[in-house]
Amino acid sequence: MLVMLLVPLAAMSQLKEFTLNLRAGTAVSRTDANGEFYRLLGEWYESTPHVDYKAGAYVSLHADMGFTSMWHLETGLDFAQMGYKPYCEDYSETRDDRLNVYYLQLPVMASCHVDLGRDVSLNLKAGPYLGLGLSGRFESVYYVPGMAISVDAFGTTQYDDRGYETEVRGGLSRFDAGLTFGLELEVRRFTVGANYLLGLVDNYRDSNVLHEFRPETRNRAFTVAVGYNFKVR
Repeated sequence: MLVMLLVPLAAMSQLKEFTLNLRAGTAVSRTDANGEFYRLLGEWYESTPHVDYKAGAYVSLHADMGFTSMWHLETGLDFAQMGYKPYCEDYSETRDDRLNVYYLQLPVMASCHVDLGRDVSLNLKAGPYLGLGLSGRFESVYYVPGMAISVDAFGTTQYDDRGYETEVRGGLSRFDAGLTFGLELEVRRFTVGANYLLGLVDNYRDSNVLHEFRPETRNRAFTVAVGYNFKVR
C-alpha cells in the first residue's frame, strides 16, 4: 500500500508543468449497429436501420501533466450528451425515433505537444476511456397527433411466462469503454480542438425472445470544443 502511494507522489515530483483544462463544445454521435433484426421501443424490425448522427452538449475538466516540454499525460472527466436517430423503412414513414443518453467519461491520454512558435503548439492525443451512462431515454413520436412513447434507455425488457412484455426498456448497458483520439491547437492559454471516440464495447443488452437474436451496437462520436488552461505549476 505504501508503495502504491509513493509512486504517484514520485511521478508528480518529476512534473515540469501542471495545468487544469476546462473545455466546452458539441458532441456529434451515432452508433455502429450490426444485425438483421433491430429492436426499438419494444418492437423488432427485420432490417438494420440507417443511423443518423445526433448533436449534443460536451463539457470536460482535465488535468494535464507535462513530464517534458513535448510529452504530457492528460486525464479527467468528460460529460457528453450522446445518442442517434435511426431510420428504417419498416417504420420511419409513420414515426420519428431518437435516443438521448448522458455519459460521464474518464479518458487517460498520452499527449505530444509540437511547438509551432512562441506560445503556440499543436497537441496530438490518444488513449483509452471508460464511460458510465448516467441517464437516457428512447423517444418515439408518431406522426398521428398526440401519440408518443418514451422509455428508459438502460436495462432489459421484462417478459412474463408467455413471452409478453411486462416492462419495456431500451436495452442499453450503462458501461462503455474504448479509445479516444484528439487534435488540439493551443495558443497561449486558449485551445480549440476535436476528438474522436471509438467505442469498443457492445453496449446493447436486450434480446428477442421469439427470434433468440440480439444485434451489436458500439458508440461513435466526434467532439469539437474550445477551452482555457489554468496553470497550476
